[in-house]
Amino acid sequence: MSRETPCLVILDLVMPGMDGFEVLDWMRSNGQTRQVPVLILSARALTFEDVQRLERHALVTFQSKDVLSEEETMASVQRMLFGDDTLPLHTSGLVKRALAYLHQNYARPLSRWEIARAIGVSENYLSEIFRRELGLSPWEYLSRYRIRQAREILRRTNDSITSVALQVGFTDPAYFSRVFRKETGLSPSAYREQAG
Repeated sequence: MSRETPCLVILDLVMPGMDGFEVLDWMRSNGQTRQVPVLILSARALTFEDVQRLERHALVTFQSKDVLSEEETMASVQRMLFGDDTLPLHTSGLVKRALAYLHQNYARPLSRWEIARAIGVSENYLSEIFRRELGLSPWEYLSRYRIRQAREILRRTNDSITSVALQVGFTDPAYFSRVFRKETGLSPSAYREQAG
């Protein structure tokens, strides 16, 4: 980056040597890379402290690995490269706060109202800015994030399907199985067999 200015940087928050926050701080302190859009693609669950570190920087979008499809991620990259619909710094920060809230609370029942109230906006406004930044609603994101967590639990434990459903915030195991199949193409038990 010191020789050529990229048009987009994709990074993880967890990297060897220099973490994603340090890379971002370095980029924003450098006049050449100050306005380069950054897509953070990470498996790390956002904390509110992480959000505070990210909120200082404009043109930064956060996505959780294995939540958006390849097509949705590419659409996000396209929006970042060619779109003029990027959210202002404060508004993008609200989306990151909503993500952190979802990451910290996914394992329990949540309502749209609660999520919106946690970041200080209306439900409709939350849905609008979330969709503009990530291309899906907070509810779709939460459902996919829960399924991502469930896949991990199914791979590393022998917990019952009902237990896994409850651990990731689904109160109805049958509904969990339907959502899981919709997202992965497999039932939870078939996924476990295939992953094992």
